[in-house]
Amino acid sequence: MDSTQIYKIIENKYDRLIWSIAKKISGDYAISNVEDNYQDLWLAAFEAVEGFTKQNNYRNGPVEDWIETKPFDKYIKTCLWNKKCHKGKLISKKYEIHRDTVPTHLEEVLNVSAPDSTQVAGIFDDLFISLTNDENEAVVCLLADPDKYLTEQGKIKISPLQRRLKWDRRRVSTAIEGVRKKMETGVETPI
Repeated sequence: MDSTQIYKIIENKYDRLIWSIAKKISGDYAISNVEDNYQDLWLAAFEAVEGFTKQNNYRNGPVEDWIETKPFDKYIKTCLWNKKCHKGKLISKKYEIHRDTVPTHLEEVLNVSAPDSTQVAGIFDDLFISLTNDENEAVVCLLADPDKYLTEQGKIKISPLQRRLKWDRRRVSTAIEGVRKKMETGVETPI
């Protein structure tokens, strides 16, 4: 049986499964998109044919004897899902490297400077929220260096922000809580 016949059999029986698995592999589009995943899964399918042929010192016989059998069906599905898991694991490892990157072909992204108080005020004005001076200063400081002032879970680190602004802990907490409440409700909160 030649490779085009094998391809047709696999395409007829497993193409929808391959597309479904390719769509489930998620992550950064720059690292992995659906079409790349689809091609990688097709390679895994052909490797499954080769692997099943070599199994047990070639005792399975020629491809035409087993390509449409239940054992091969289980084998190829296992290979496809293992490929998905392996590829997902690699994407997860690379995620931290690519997480905060932006495409360099976008000129407007490269020309963005660090936010200042007028830009921050403009963002909140668009949301019909006005910030106090303390809230505005805290937001500008957070946006200037988010890695320094935010945890990986997105929570604000009060102590570094307190040192940077030279405020007491209560003043920082009050400013952050005021911004949080205004963002949640979309209306101003009394101080």
